[in-house]
Amino acid sequence: MYYMCTYTYTPNVAYIRRPPKDYKVVAILSALFCFLPLGIFSIYYSYKVNLYYSRGELTSANRSSERTRLLIQLTVITGCVLWFAGILALLYVGS
Repeated sequence: MYYMCTYTYTPNVAYIRRPPKDYKVVAILSALFCFLPLGIFSIYYSYKVNLYYSRGELTSANRSSERTRLLIQLTVITGCVLWFAGILALLYVGS
């Protein structure tokens, strides 16, 4: 008698995925020194990154991480523009 055996190979490998960056420190510093209203949203999304990652929702965690980075960039740009405009206004009024 001839028996056909098929073996399925399942690798015994576990992939360790690093959590996405949450940018908490940068979000807090940009909120304090640049532009608080946008900075509050960046802090909110930075805390959502760890929440989603702990639940196992990797796509939502990555999306929140990218959104945090975008809001930090907008916060810094807006803050720099406002600081520059404020300095120019003080120089203009002072002269």
